[in-house]
Amino acid sequence: MSNANLEGATGLWLLHGAMQDRRQFLPLLAQLPERLPVLLSDLAGHGQRREHWRHLELLDPAALAADLLERQPQAGRSGPLWLVGHSLGALVALALAQGLAGQGVVAGLILGDPPLLPRDIPAALQAGALASTDPLEQRLVADSFFHFQHDGPYLEQLATLAAGWPVHLLVGMQGAFRRADGFSDCGTLVGPASRERLLALARERPLLGLHGIADAGHFVFHAPSGQALVARLLAEV
Repeated sequence: MSNANLEGATGLWLLHGAMQDRRQFLPLLAQLPERLPVLLSDLAGHGQRREHWRHLELLDPAALAADLLERQPQAGRSGPLWLVGHSLGALVALALAQGLAGQGVVAGLILGDPPLLPRDIPAALQAGALASTDPLEQRLVADSFFHFQHDGPYLEQLATLAAGWPVHLLVGMQGAFRRADGFSDCGTLVGPASRERLLALARERPLLGLHGIADAGHFVFHAPSGQALVARLLAEV
């Protein structure tokens, strides 16, 4: 686990997952230090922008990040931001950090259970996503997860960014489950293939912190221990 903290950050940019919206972070917001300003965004095709996505040729993390920067060019002007993303939002955070490199805008990244390798996504979840009749979801899963001939670019992006910025990656440890209150969790999307490569990468990149979240599968920012970890990291700012 990396000892890198969040020094120098003046705010957070929270990036939700696929088919979610910025309200996904409401449970986490209650745990965050009030002194840190928070920027919440709906990705193209989500939340208040549900009908605004067909202008994008691709619906992949790079295009979604570029769209956000076009809509919110003021991001980071008051000082460096920590990019906090869940699932697809974590991949968008990687793309944002690459696009903002060298501008003094990014302080680091906190990534929640990103699907770094398409082959790690459980077969049942893949089948359900590919069978969706929602045109937005069809485009998202095709462009962001399943159009790669090989492993895709996300692990390489992570390796590059962790060489220069602190990156904290929260990995769900539980499989698919449904709680008594009806909340369902599809299970971690950081599977065996990417996990071994992440462990090797963490040995090479002291700025990369890997954090197992024992009481969550995929939705690490909804779990009490995931929220407590983020709050503890931010308390060091």
